[in-house]
Amino acid sequence: MSSAVFRRRLIRLEQAVRAKQATAILDASDEDMLREFEELGRQGYFREEPDFPVALENYRQALATSPKSCPASASSPEANQAFFWMYELLDRVRRAIPPVTAAEFGELQAWFTAHDARLSQLSMPSQMLDLGDGHRIAPGNVRYDLRKGPRAIGAGEVAQIVRRLKVLFG
Repeated sequence: MSSAVFRRRLIRLEQAVRAKQATAILDASDEDMLREFEELGRQGYFREEPDFPVALENYRQALATSPKSCPASASSPEANQAFFWMYELLDRVRRAIPPVTAAEFGELQAWFTAHDARLSQLSMPSQMLDLGDGHRIAPGNVRYDLRKGPRAIGAGEVAQIVRRLKVLFG
């Protein structure tokens, strides 16, 4: 077996293990999830995500300040939002979606806002823009997703769309 074939197989095996670890997180308590995220961080799972340390600390703080009167199955809204940010990072790594920092997301939002009217006009009459490779998007959907912010589930995907829009229509 060549070293290139061996490396590809090893990469696929590592990805499968990470995916299994990531799936196990969803069945755990908040404290268990925090420990899992911390462990995945120590293992380098989030090494490509620059905002991981901030997101992890945000989750840790949200759990620490969460009312202890909540039943074990319920979390505070702050803890839920912090979890969703962690889950977004996890999902991006698992699905090989390039990272996006909060700062870059803000820049992408600003670019889209500055070009929104022109993109909407270019999308007429179907209200869809062709991204190539058979992908089409509606500027209104991008606008809506960007408003959710960099910590929302799907932030990585919308960042990819805006990056592509910049290349095509910049």
